[in-house]
Amino acid sequence: MEYLRRKPMPFKVRKKIFIRDKQHCVKCGSEVAIFAKYFGDPNVAEIDHVIPRSKGGSDLEDNLQLLCLLCNRRKYNHEVV
Repeated sequence: MEYLRRKPMPFKVRKKIFIRDKQHCVKCGSEVAIFAKYFGDPNVAEIDHVIPRSKGGSDLEDNLQLLCLLCNRRKYNHEVV
């Protein structure tokens, strides 16, 4: 089976999500930054799919949210309720 790489999310979409979610993780409320200060920085912003793509989720803005690194890693591949 061949692995297909997805296209990177356009910066314009990332910026819209960042502004919409007011630079805060929607799960824990911590302030996040677009760029990490150091490798593994827990306050770096990650754009996440509310419903994972592997479970039929879309790339539309209403299925995207801003999470900090720690919350995104805890979520893994589960829907946020």
